[in-house]
Parts: sequence; C-alpha cells; structure tokens
Amino acid sequence: LNTCRELEMSERMLKAQTSINKDLNAEIGDLEAKLKGSNNELYRKLDDYETLCAKRLQKIHTLEAQVKQLLRRKDRRMGEAQPADNGEDAANDSDAISVASLAASESDFGPGENLVEVWIMGAVLNENKVEPSVTTFVMLDFYDYETQTSPLLTGLTPNFDFAATYRVKVDHLFMRYMSSETLTLELNRTKHADCELLGQCTLSLRSLLEGSGKLKIDDAEIV
Repeated sequence: LNTCRELEMSERMLKAQTSINKDLNAEIGDLEAKLKGSNNELYRKLDDYETLCAKRLQKIHTLEAQVKQLLRRKDRRMGEAQPADNGEDAANDSDAISVASLAASESDFGPGENLVEVWIMGAVLNENKVEPSVTTFVMLDFYDYETQTSPLLTGLTPNFDFAATYRVKVDHLFMRYMSSETLTLELNRTKHADCELLGQCTLSLRSLLEGSGKLKIDDAEIV
C-alpha cells in the first residue's frame, strides 16, 4: 500500500514537473524569439547607419571635388595674363571647365573613379509665361546621388552659373546608366513658401561616352 502511494505521488510530481518544464520551454522560446527580433532590429539599424555614413562620406567627397574645381577655376582665370586673341578663345573661356582641368592628382582617386560635372549657366524665360520679377532655381538629379539645387535668382534671364560635381565609380551599372538614361533638369519658381515646376529639359548622356567626355549644349529647350 505504501508503495502504491509513493508511486502515485511520484506520478503527480512527474506531471507537475512536466508542466513546469513545458512552461519553461515556452518562456525560453518567447525569449529566443524576442532576442532574434532585437538582433534583426539592431542589424537593420546598423545597416541604416552604414548607409547614412556612406552617403555622408560621398557628400564630403563631392564637396571636396567642388572646392578643388572652384579653386582651379579661380587660378586659371587669375593666370590669364592676356585677353583672348580671337572669338574662339573667348568662347572657350566661357565653356564649362574641361575634364583635364577637373581631374585631380592620381592620389585623390581610387581605381575606376572619375569626376562628372554638370554645369548650368543660365536660362532665358518668356515674359508672356512668367512675370519679370519671378524667382527661379534649377533642380538636378543624377544617378543615385542626392538632388542638387542651384541658387535662387530673380528675373527673366537668371545666370545660375552653377556646377554640380559628382565623384563616380565607373563600373558596369554606371556605364549602363550613362548609355541608357537621360539627365533631367527641372526649372522651378518660388511660390509663397512652396515651389512650382515651370518646365524641364531632358538631355541624353550617351554622347559623353562616344566623344571626348565633354558635352556642351548651348540652347536646351524647356518644355
């Protein structure tokens, strides 16, 4: 009889321990799921921070290239001791800076790196479309870089004289972009605290790959 009682007690204790173990296993499973979710969230945040840092580093490189380009342009203008002898020289002086003048020393670039510059000189607006006191600016999107904007200028003939310089990695994706995509410039005007699109022009980038690496468009139509 005592043996039966001990056996029953052992069975009850075993059931109780089994139930406890089941609860503990469920709690461990929940904790593991929460830990996995926390790790995934941390990895996601880490990826976001790395992406943000890469973009900021890219922005720093772009700004450095722009500063160097502006310094070279200033030095070139200061170094011109004599005026241009003919109209061709004067036209060349008003061109966007050539690729050679933009290229930095070899130590500034890694393998396959180069500079792409988009120079926006100005615009001529139709007085029948906008008022003479209109304030305008240009927005430019290129490849996977952040949108660049020109200074705000007032009048029907804004002289933006704005350069957007990009330090690029010349790889398969970039070459495919250059050969198949277009560059869109958007002309906007300020309207109270907002802006309004006046028009845009679309330029093919393929010509940069087929020629000397320099493309000048004197009269791009805004539609």
